[in-house]
Amino acid sequence: MTDNTSLKYHHAIAALLGQALALSDEARRQVAAREQACGAAFPPSVKEWFSIGGAKQTFGQTGNHLESLEELGRPEETRQGYLRVATEAQGVVGWYVRLSESDDPPVFDNNDQWDQEDLDQVDWQLCSTSFTNFVFDTVAPRRFDGWGRGCYLVATAEQPGPEVLKQLRADFKEGPHTEFPGRVFRFFDEHALLTIASNQPEHLDNSTAEWIVNADSSESLYERTRLIWPYHGLSRAFRSESHSIEAAGPGWSVIERLAKEYPHLGPCRTAAHKPTRWHWRFWRRTR
Repeated sequence: MTDNTSLKYHHAIAALLGQALALSDEARRQVAAREQACGAAFPPSVKEWFSIGGAKQTFGQTGNHLESLEELGRPEETRQGYLRVATEAQGVVGWYVRLSESDDPPVFDNNDQWDQEDLDQVDWQLCSTSFTNFVFDTVAPRRFDGWGRGCYLVATAEQPGPEVLKQLRADFKEGPHTEFPGRVFRFFDEHALLTIASNQPEHLDNSTAEWIVNADSSESLYERTRLIWPYHGLSRAFRSESHSIEAAGPGWSVIERLAKEYPHLGPCRTAAHKPTRWHWRFWRRTR
């Protein structure tokens, strides 16, 4: 077994989880055996994740299903250049990488076209620009469960400029960063996740971004949101979201608390304006 320092691709999610994600010699052997059975080389970032001891259990905490080591790679699919890596919680879609892509390839879902045997005919949907991002964006939000706790704030505002990014890097650890097709920044610490995703990737220079703060408690949400409250009109844009109106209450309390502390920044949104929704394909938006 080796520690997080040996991870080339998945060190950020290990840091966010605050636990050692150690490579397992037995898992490595099983991955190598599956490559041999399929007659194909798997992408290095995929091999690294599947070689981590307990990777399936870590991923499974999201409700989704990572392929088991015993079934990783189906010859009838790898012969066509595709490797299934996971399946959505209710079996709606399967997530795949293409074997001909990069060391850290994009992830696509099969658009619920399970009946299509010719995989080149599937209407593949891009979910993430890299397997590393896919794992991070699947596992990280569930780590804090701000949505379920009512500690989940969302705002549409300007994209962060160089000075704001410099301060965010001082206040948080930085996760995977995406530039194409949309600009996405991911920041985190032991209690919260901040994601900033471009809303119009085709017009990056004039695009706004969706800022999401996902925290593990009301106090954590307050402390982290306070750090970014003055930026780009966020104080007037943040709203609380959860699975119901009542559940969103803690987030609205944080917004009201900050508005009272910083009255010079103008009025905040109020609970009367709140929508509630669940982006089950969050990574499809952020990538």
